Amino acid sequence: MIEIFVDRRESGFLTYIGDLGEVRVVQLEIGDYIIKTGATATAIERKTLGDFISSFRNGRLWEQLVALSKMKEYEGSEVVRRMLVIERSQGDDEILDEKGWASVIGAQMECIYTYHIPIVQVRGDQGMGSFLRVLVRREREGLNDRVPPARWFKPRTSSELPVKDQRVLLLSMIPGVGDKLAYSLLERFDSIENLSRASVKDLQSVSGIGEKKAKGIFRFLH
Repeated sequence: MIEIFVDRRESGFLTYIGDLGEVRVVQLEIGDYIIKTGATATAIERKTLGDFISSFRNGRLWEQLVALSKMKEYEGSEVVRRMLVIERSQGDDEILDEKGWASVIGAQMECIYTYHIPIVQVRGDQGMGSFLRVLVRREREGLNDRVPPARWFKPRTSSELPVKDQRVLLLSMIPGVGDKLAYSLLERFDSIENLSRASVKDLQSVSGIGEKKAKGIFRFLH
């Protein structure tokens, strides 16, 4: 049986998840949602983009991620997954300049690589509701516990980097860079670290990047 524990501050989302299982509105000390499936549980922290920015600037985000990482159980169920959901809304693209977006990308990398907390980005309240519905369905069907097929373990070169890799997601946040171009950049430079060292001329060697776009990417990364 699926049990969903929702922090009181998040009760506005009950419209989207009320039919998914037993839903309880409680005061959660850590996280905003706990999805329990028998002996295991998933802990979720949700932030709007504005809250994400203010919390990593004042340090509160890192305290929350440490607490989330140390969370071992909830009401007798072992916490086996932890996630951070960033809710975007219309107009977010205008709230920061290029330097500001670079700091957002850096903070997201910190979440993923230092704290080992995966990030999911959604659009608006409805997007958050859809995320919860998909997560609950996958938990109910046991899809989040599957072992990947053996073919997924073959050695990979940088040119075989999965399109949905987190690095592609991060690079696609650069203005003017979508998934396809982000993938091409990683194919060319192999890593974000190498990309950050690239000159404007180096960037122009990637198909689809002219001088203007190359200068924009260079400014964003520096």
